[in-house]
Formats: sequence, C-alpha cells, structure tokens
Amino acid sequence: MKKEEKKANKEQEHKTIWSPGNAKRCEEILAQLPPIIDHVKIAAVLLKGKSVASCNETQAARQALTLWEHCSQERKNYAFLKDLSERSVIKVKESKAKNKIIEPKSFPVNLADFKRIVLPKNRTEDRAKIFREFARDLIINSPHLSGTNVEQKQLGTTNGDCANFLNELFADGLDRKNFYDIAKKVRRFADSYKQQIARIARKSAGINSGLKKTLNKCAFLDNQKKDALLKHFPSISDLRSASLMELKKILPSNLDAENLLKFLNPKIVPSY
Repeated sequence: MKKEEKKANKEQEHKTIWSPGNAKRCEEILAQLPPIIDHVKIAAVLLKGKSVASCNETQAARQALTLWEHCSQERKNYAFLKDLSERSVIKVKESKAKNKIIEPKSFPVNLADFKRIVLPKNRTEDRAKIFREFARDLIINSPHLSGTNVEQKQLGTTNGDCANFLNELFADGLDRKNFYDIAKKVRRFADSYKQQIARIARKSAGINSGLKKTLNKCAFLDNQKKDALLKHFPSISDLRSASLMELKKILPSNLDAENLLKFLNPKIVPSY
C-alpha cells in the first residue's frame, strides 16, 4: 500500500512539474543542460569507489548537475576574462602603433620635417597652430630647454615670439636624442591641446544653444537681427547684461532694442 502511494505521489509530482503551462520553458532549460550521456558519466565518476548499498543515485545526479553548472559558469567567466585581456592587449598595441614616431631619414632634423613627422595627420595650418601653442607653453613654463641651443632668457609670448623661439630651437636642427625627447613632449601637448579645444567647443555650443533658444522666442526679430546678436554676444548672460545703448548699436530699430531689453529683463527699467 505504501509503495502504491509513493508511486502515485511521484506521478502526481511529475504531472505538476510538467504541466502544460511550464512544459515549454522546462524543455528550453533541458536544452541548455549537457547531453544525458555526459550527465550520467559525471554522476558515475562521483559514485566511483562506493559500495552499491551506499550509492545514492539521486544525490549523485544532483551533484553532477551542480558540478556541470559551476563548470559552465567558470567557462563563461574564463571566456569573458580572456576576451577582456585580449582586447586590452590589442588596444595597447593600437595605441603604440598610433603614437609611434617615425624614424627620420637623417639627422639633424629641421623644423619643417619635424612638424610633418610628429603630427603627420594634421593639416599644415593646424600643425602651425599646435607648435605655436607648444612654444608658448614652453616659454611660460620653462623659458629654456636643457641640452638645446635655446639660451636661458626671458621671452615674450606673442605669435612672433613663439615663431622666433621655434626658429632658435631648430636653428641647427635636432640630433637623435633631442628629436625623440621633444617629439614626445609635442605629442603629449597636442593631445592635451585637442582635448582642451574640444571642451571649449562643447561649452561654447551649450552657451550658444541657450542664447539661440532665447532669441528664437523673440518673434519681433528677424533672422538677420538674431544672427547679428549671436555674433556680438557670446552667451545669454552677456546679452541680459547689455544696456539699451549697446543693443541700439547692433539693432537698426530702436523699437527692436527696447522690446528685446523688456523681453530679457521684464522687471528692469531700460538703462541708457
């Protein structure tokens, strides 16, 4: 009787587990498990060396699944870390290749060749600007360069002073040691300078965006007048602080200037 009850309970439990509502999901989970033959092999290994009387097949089967699950997760972890490591190595190699400085054909190296070698992907005018700012930075932070022919003296920071500084630095060309030393400094400065310009551009775009939105609300102004205001005022705060006299110099109509001032500062009496 007890055996029949146990059998009936097991059948009922099986029906509950494999009900029509979850049968499809159970089949999907089964598809993710190792083949049954592999499952049996793992269980057999776990039972190896044990007497028949002490064998618990159900427990071994569960342990086999747990072991397989842990192995599967560890394989995924290994694959993820391996991929991360390989991508890091590739990134480092690409960075090195990008920053690699080409060996000059001969030494000493003059200024024109130095610019082309160190900043090969930049336009001529961009190279000139970067080198001018690099020279200005050197003049401000280190008026002399140890090991070069630039004398230790106070220099100005105008564009002309920067050009003279570079011409003096490259008067006799750069030997191998100074070439690589200064090339690395220029590369670092160029990267920093480009990031700084990008930050300024983003900030300026954000400021101009606010100014444009404000002017777009001024229906009494045509596009030509709005463009004139955008060129004259860098930000909305500058426009709000402008006096009526300043606005009249930009807008041909006195009425437009007065209306704009009232729109920007409705509680403030126009200041002449």
